[in-house]
Amino acid sequence: DEVVTTNLEHPGLMVPLSLLAHRWGVKIRIADIADGGGDVVGTLAEAMSPRTRAVALSHVMWSSGAVMPLREIAALARSHHALTVIDAAQAAGQVPVGLHAFGVDAYAMPGQKWLCGPEATGALYVRTDRTGDIQPTHLRYAQTDATGFLLPATGANRYEIGEFYGPAVLAQEAALTWLRDEVGMEWAYERVAALGRRCFQALSEIDGVTMATPQHRMAGLVCFRVDGMTPQEVTAKLYERGITIRYVAYPPGPVIARVSNGWWNTEEEIDQLAVALSDVIAEARSSPRSDA
Repeated sequence: DEVVTTNLEHPGLMVPLSLLAHRWGVKIRIADIADGGGDVVGTLAEAMSPRTRAVALSHVMWSSGAVMPLREIAALARSHHALTVIDAAQAAGQVPVGLHAFGVDAYAMPGQKWLCGPEATGALYVRTDRTGDIQPTHLRYAQTDATGFLLPATGANRYEIGEFYGPAVLAQEAALTWLRDEVGMEWAYERVAALGRRCFQALSEIDGVTMATPQHRMAGLVCFRVDGMTPQEVTAKLYERGITIRYVAYPPGPVIARVSNGWWNTEEEIDQLAVALSDVIAEARSSPRSDA
């Protein structure tokens, strides 16, 4: 069996896939979709074969900020009788999510990122008509007897663990209620996208900056590189100036600096980032490198 994924994935997806390969001999086919701004569906189609059993990828790529065309990807997978398994770590809370409209089979959402919840919370969506195809790794709820008869629980219970940490679940519920009733999800999505565009425009105008996010397929994540500096150096220098961004470095994906523009950020903060980055670049150019 084969699973098709992309070159831009987080270890949260790549590590479980690698474990499948190690334990069961499943072949992992990595489609090189560059920054995710091109013909993603066509590239995935080229990577698929009669042995493809699943297409596993992120909704929003952590290492480029590209938003994937999930409806078309799900349709492609269905045409090959394959599952779509989606990592929504950077999507849920950042971009609109319509699971029935997307047509995906499994969609995993951590709670501690854009959904503003505590660690160790999240949700897994599985299409009802796929519950017979997706077997639980561990079973807590089932009918069984000593003869070996086994019938997992119907619905979502078959995938649940036995004991949750109640306070964390209640905290996540409170966060989701607050997002829905007080912040407003549609406003949050629009705000994230608007700040993302502002950040992209501001950074793209700085001499020496190369953007690594496809502008026509983005939301709040803005990825970039600086000529003559590693992303690690860039993030460290910005941190010294009171600005926190991060770098991403996980093969086979790109090594980039990344700005996460949440709805809680301000236009002034983005402008301050642009000024600080310009200063960092100017300072680097005026100071000869020690390895020169």
